[in-house]
Amino acid sequence: MRDHVPPPARRRTTRGAAVLTAAGLALAGSLAVTAPSGAATAAPENLALVGTASASSTEQDLDWLAPRFVNDGDASTRWSSSYDDANWVQVELAEPSPVDHVTISWPGACAADYVVQTSTDGTTWTDRERVTIATCWRTDVVQLGVTEPVRFVRMQGIDRASQWGYSIYVLLYTSDQGFFLGEHGWFDKRFMYDESIRMPLLVSYPRAIPAGRVVPQLVTNVDFARTILDAAGVPPVAGMQGVSFWPQLTTDPDAPTQDAVYYRYYENDDYWHHTLAHYGIRTERYKLIYFYNDGMGLPGTSGVTYPPEWELYDLQEDPQELRNVYLDPAYAQVRAELTQRLHALQAELGDAPHPSDVAARAVAATV
Repeated sequence: MRDHVPPPARRRTTRGAAVLTAAGLALAGSLAVTAPSGAATAAPENLALVGTASASSTEQDLDWLAPRFVNDGDASTRWSSSYDDANWVQVELAEPSPVDHVTISWPGACAADYVVQTSTDGTTWTDRERVTIATCWRTDVVQLGVTEPVRFVRMQGIDRASQWGYSIYVLLYTSDQGFFLGEHGWFDKRFMYDESIRMPLLVSYPRAIPAGRVVPQLVTNVDFARTILDAAGVPPVAGMQGVSFWPQLTTDPDAPTQDAVYYRYYENDDYWHHTLAHYGIRTERYKLIYFYNDGMGLPGTSGVTYPPEWELYDLQEDPQELRNVYLDPAYAQVRAELTQRLHALQAELGDAPHPSDVAARAVAATV
């Protein structure tokens, strides 16, 4: 350990929100400083909430990026520095406390070289541990073992791993829709069968999402935008479709999302894939599809039409969707309920049924 001499000025950006949790501190959204086991403290669980944050700078002097947002306990706010110098962010604890270790989760904009410092007076700083790792998307657990009480904890940047600064964001990884490899006799995708409409989604935000959490509720890619806005604390635009599943990812994993999701494919019998036009809904257990098989003169369609038909699958009894039970008398009530829900959801989303959909006209007549 040595008294810190500030390094030469370097060009960098430091961004993020910070929280102090359980006798510890989280800077840039997911940096946690933890007291040794059994350390006595009269402070509340989140020590940063009663601490005072400060930083080397604020990006463009914008108030909504001010240092106070680094320890406000709100995942939707953040502090951001200017684009130059060796920026730092620190929290003055409400009372001195020992520090056992620091945990920092970095995204793609990370520090390749930084030092964790402590101070008793905010003037003289002691380098506790230097970290040099060139790759991002990592979590650093920095053991400090500081047994004497300290008042200040700081992350002092030295060098960046990329052209960006130091940032903590929500990381989402997804892909295009699934792909048929012979299932149902098909290739490519576009059909409403599960092999095609299911897609992977991985979300990483160590500050708020427990590792290994699975959200089994119904979610579609239309919901991604509202979820990201919710995570950032930004209200959705009026009329925006989809629902946010941020609560299910973070604080309320068992809350329902939606009872059904809607799907439609328009390019009937297109030149390359020859997928027939259809729409339908999927619930937790059932899937109802109407193949209207008509391009309706839209670009990319062949102009050829085919007789329409319905398909209904019980995903619990038939997860591979190999048995169409639309005409099975045992499913008459299910069919009626799904048909009504399909057309209600269709209207809610501003879509219209195909003219050949007699069931839609029947539902409209009863409303």
